[in-house]
Formats: sequence, C-alpha cells, structure tokens
Amino acid sequence: MSRPSPIRAVLFDLGGVWLRLRPWAEACAVAGFDGDDARQLSLMDDHPEVAQAHLEFEHGHLGTAEFLRRTAQVLGADPAAVSAVFCARISGTYPGTHALLDRLHAAGITTGCLSNTNALHWSLMQGAFGDDAPARIPLERLHHRFASQELGCVKPHAAIYETAENLLQLPGEQIAFFDDRADNTQGALARGWHARQIDPAGRQSPADQITAHLAAMGVLP
Repeated sequence: MSRPSPIRAVLFDLGGVWLRLRPWAEACAVAGFDGDDARQLSLMDDHPEVAQAHLEFEHGHLGTAEFLRRTAQVLGADPAAVSAVFCARISGTYPGTHALLDRLHAAGITTGCLSNTNALHWSLMQGAFGDDAPARIPLERLHHRFASQELGCVKPHAAIYETAENLLQLPGEQIAFFDDRADNTQGALARGWHARQIDPAGRQSPADQITAHLAAMGVLP
C-alpha cells in the first residue's frame, strides 16, 4: 500500500503557470501600437533601467504612477502607452485551470498563488476594469494569494518562501509549488518544498503538466 502524500498545500506561480503572458510585441499589437511606437515599447524587457524599475515595482518599492513615469521616460514614450501595453500582456488563464482547482479542493488540499507581480497587474487580475475584462482571473478561488509587492520580497530569494510557510503555518515538506522559471523552482527546493518547473510552451498544457506532477506526488489519483 502506498503511503499517503505529506502535501497539504499547492501553490502556483501565475504568469506561465496559471495565466498566459503575451510577448511584448504581441501586447503592443493588442494595445493598438505598431511601427516605431511598438518597437520602442517592446524594449521593456531589454532595457536595464526599465528592468530595475520593474524589480522595484515587484518589491512594492515603487507605486504604479512612478513606475509608469520612469519607464516612459527611459523609453521616450507616454506613460499611458506604457500602461496600455503593460496591461495587454495578460490574456487570461490556461485551459484546465478551473478543473484542476476543483480536484484539489475536493481532495481537501489548500491552494494559493506565490507570484512575482506588481500593483498594476494585481489590480487587473482582481477585476479593476470589471469582471468581464480579459485580464480578470479567478484569484478568489484560491485559499491564499501571496503577491511579491505585498510581501516586500521576490522569488527566488529565501525570504519569500519562508514568509509563505509562516502564513500557511506549514513546513516546506508539506508544500508543492509550480513555477515556469528554473531559479524560482530551485529557490523553493532549497526550502524543502516539492517544486517542479512548468513549461508554458510544452506539448501539454500547464494544467496537465501540474496534474501529472501531483499524481506522481500522490496528491491526486
């Protein structure tokens, strides 16, 4: 007879695991920008000053208006354009996410997210532009919602995993975690979590990959 799984909580990263993030070029097109404007705005991942502002934004050290102002200044763009493209990155949840949550909750498993995110995306995902907005995702279905800008620390630093353990009141060996980045997965493994990397471009959907991992861990049949 197999031993029961020790896992009592399953945490997900958001982008690349729970929800799809569009590439910057695609987000520019969705937001209505093309040509030189799109080329300039699509540099957000490549410019070191923007990367630094984004990191401070994810830590909660920058407010939304200041992040947009700094980014727009670096790129030579309008803050409203930066905001539009930044918001257009979110395109909704991957297929199978809701069904996976249903199975976990039916099995009595605590669920939550642990995400490096920011105040702007966080408000969008919670329906700041209305419940029918494309960026709105069902965060309320999760028992716990751990966002980097609210915790004041980011993955893969040990502090964010330790904070989640304290809030869950569970040791690392009772937590499963899924992230699309290897460094974030390694950070969780270092705390003793059951962490697995998800490939959002893989042949299986993220939800199917997670389901297979949870079955191997004995969490789901």
